[in-house]
Amino acid sequence: MACLVFLAVAAPPRGSLLADPPRSFLAGLGLVGLACPLYIAAYLLRGRSAAWRQWEARAVALVLSVASICLTIGLIGIVLGVHPPAQLLISR
Repeated sequence: MACLVFLAVAAPPRGSLLADPPRSFLAGLGLVGLACPLYIAAYLLRGRSAAWRQWEARAVALVLSVASICLTIGLIGIVLGVHPPAQLLISR
């Protein structure tokens, strides 16, 4: 979460957002950090969903879906942030 707060406070770069690897990496870490508590909450609620009505089970499925989207986008951001420095190290 601190990564997302830092990105909100920091000045945006001029030009393309893909040209700023540290910002992409921090955004990815922030989204992965946001997905983890959502997965834990869905796991804790999942055990109780057998006795729940159908709409409550759908709410758990929604939380899992949002967590999966955050995790996927976060991992993409981490890869986009790590790729340019790794490419520089490999090309030497």
